[in-house]
Amino acid sequence: MRDEVRFFRDPLSCCAPGDYFLCDILIAHASPNHPDEIEQTDPALKTRSPSHAAFLSGPLRRYCRGLSEVELHREIDTRCPVPGSYGLDFIATAKMQSGAPERRFLMFRTRRYDPEKLAGSLTAVGWHPDLVIPYGHSDDGKPTMALMLFRKQ
Repeated sequence: MRDEVRFFRDPLSCCAPGDYFLCDILIAHASPNHPDEIEQTDPALKTRSPSHAAFLSGPLRRYCRGLSEVELHREIDTRCPVPGSYGLDFIATAKMQSGAPERRFLMFRTRRYDPEKLAGSLTAVGWHPDLVIPYGHSDDGKPTMALMLFRKQ
């Protein structure tokens, strides 16, 4: 989703007062103002899984004719519409056998949120958080995910 606030404000404007929206979010490991801290604390940036790389590069290997090599890397996106949130973009750079210029593909995107700031952003467009349940605790005891139930005002 490119812009969560617009999604709740515009496409979900057809919802009636009292309607609910249940979402499961990943919790931010650091402030988007500190990308170095995100780099050090977000587990998705610490691990590299060969099976995950094979999965993400699979469509390119199957359908990109003349492909010689695929390199995968992750980028932190701190320009998110919800304050306190950041995104992780999984990027593939495709090198071609013909010597054509490299091609860049966004293969997967995920976001991490500060639950209180997400709730504040959605309250501003008419969705009140009725329930927030943090879960999935990391090694340091902090929750890594939250289940959030919003009600249309």
